[in-house]
Amino acid sequence: MIVFIVLVTLLILYIVYENHTRNKELLKYAQTDALTGLYNKETTEQLTDELLSEDENKYHAFLILDVDCFKQINDIYGHAVGDIVLQKFGKLLKGTFREGDILGRIGGDEFGVIMKNIQTKDIAMKKAEELLAKTQAYKIDELKGNNISISIGISTAPQDGDCYMDLYKRADQALYQAKRSGKARVCNYFS
Repeated sequence: MIVFIVLVTLLILYIVYENHTRNKELLKYAQTDALTGLYNKETTEQLTDELLSEDENKYHAFLILDVDCFKQINDIYGHAVGDIVLQKFGKLLKGTFREGDILGRIGGDEFGVIMKNIQTKDIAMKKAEELLAKTQAYKIDELKGNNISISIGISTAPQDGDCYMDLYKRADQALYQAKRSGKARVCNYFS
């Protein structure tokens, strides 16, 4: 009888453990962009809003990054190569920003980064310029000697907004200024 109770208890513990593990996997799957391994748009927005509501007095930067001429990459090399470009760019983002920063793919070839707890906008600008240089030097074999470039728009909290959507809109305005100014550059939103 004791052996039976021990076996039933072990079985219950195993089922609970497996259920917990499966739920963690499902949550990660639901929050992650399958192609890049970064957060998806919904999770990026949720985490940003949570951060901004918790840290109202801290300074954060929101960067929107857009791969320049991405449609041409798909048209010339095919969508499979376009996917490889996005995957490799995702890895480049992970290697450039801090582990605690929020990195997400928020559109087809559009990425968002929340740099948490920075001192000034200049820190975000320097990091964006570093990423710009790394991207232009990054070799992607499938592009046969051609490199990619990105344009970046930056907004900051709390100065430019106190929620994801406000920061997104203002960083997006800065991004389009970067694109209109010739692409492959960084622009700040000025309120």
